[in-house]
Amino acid sequence: MDVSRAPTGERQRNAILEAIRQDGDVREKHFLEVKSSFDLNLKEDCAKVAKFILGAANRPVDLAARAFGGYAVMVLGAEKGRVGGVPAGLEILALEQKIGRYFGTSGPQWDLERRPADGPGTEALFILIEPPRQGDPVYVCRKDFTGSNASSTLRDGDVYVRGQGETRKVDSADLDRLFARARQRTVTVPEFEVSLDSPAHLILPSDGVRQRIVENAIEQAREKYVKVQSAPFPNATVAALAISNPMFGGTEWTSERFDKRAEEWEDELTDNWSSILDKLAGAVLPGPRFSVHNTQSQFLEAVRVDILLENVRGVDHTNVEDLDKNKLIPPVVRSRNPYGMDLFEPIDYSGLRAANSTYPLSWENELDGLRVIIELPHLRPSTPWVSEDDDLVLLATSESVRAHWRVTALGYNHAFEADLAVQVSEPHDFRSLMRMTTS
Repeated sequence: MDVSRAPTGERQRNAILEAIRQDGDVREKHFLEVKSSFDLNLKEDCAKVAKFILGAANRPVDLAARAFGGYAVMVLGAEKGRVGGVPAGLEILALEQKIGRYFGTSGPQWDLERRPADGPGTEALFILIEPPRQGDPVYVCRKDFTGSNASSTLRDGDVYVRGQGETRKVDSADLDRLFARARQRTVTVPEFEVSLDSPAHLILPSDGVRQRIVENAIEQAREKYVKVQSAPFPNATVAALAISNPMFGGTEWTSERFDKRAEEWEDELTDNWSSILDKLAGAVLPGPRFSVHNTQSQFLEAVRVDILLENVRGVDHTNVEDLDKNKLIPPVVRSRNPYGMDLFEPIDYSGLRAANSTYPLSWENELDGLRVIIELPHLRPSTPWVSEDDDLVLLATSESVRAHWRVTALGYNHAFEADLAVQVSEPHDFRSLMRMTTS
């Protein structure tokens, strides 16, 4: 019998049976116990099996590792001189129901294997107990049984350990060791993958395009609004009224007044030009989908993801169908009603979410760049959370973009951080964005 190998496989099991046949129970050690017979219907026999499993699982880790690869084996149906076996066909479920009551649902891990015995219709059973490991709990007996002797007696709440040839109650030193083993439990550290599937879009200022728009718009407005009055009026009072009020069909703008308005309008357009580009980009360019992936096996709660994208701004995503190109650039002369007041322009609420929305993603432009915050009540293992693609559009303020994410979760006292790869698109300008409104 080679104790340097795990007690698995046909050859090893045959070697164990042959050693028992030759030497009997003198072979018993902390890793091996031998019983010549076993009857599933006898409570005392089942209690002996349960006690060995509990004791073997509570062995010192280093001691267990010296033989059988850390496993412990109880052989049923063998003794010196013969392998009489037990009736063949014992089901592991039936055995588990009998002995499991002594462990509860969190008891040691064990398995059942078998080999043919000497007589027909019989077999030897091998109860294999998994090697003890650092971090294992203290395995406690959870049911009373009074046997015919101490070896088959168990007490609810007692802790047993397998020694050299016997299974006994633990002493204080054993308990100290078992508690120390339990404290060394290895906790799997969460791991995350955070990504986005769309680049940051680089938008050129398009100042030359803006200047041509200014020149053409002022020229067209001048032709439309600055005219010589063709119809004479009966007196100067009526003529003055016609100049100041479009209700009378006369010219509303003098050349001097129009020039002043054109200058104001050009200043307003220059000030608002970046906002016009943002609105156009938000309507025609794709927004990113942010993905947060819990790659380990833990079910995580209260997960917060902070993503800082340097040299990036966020703009509201809107539908291109809702973009009125005729209103994108305001007219030089605003439309007015017959009473001389500006016409009311309805407010566009398309980019706003409901105030009571529980959507987990929010974002804000800061001095350092764009901050995206994702707050998830839970994050299942291997089930990524993915955002919608209409939250925002990323605009790069430089050809070089850097991003970094930071994740915190309930129950973990440190943050998980890493850099995030963000691509920068080919440059867009006003003309290319306008072409995309019809594509």
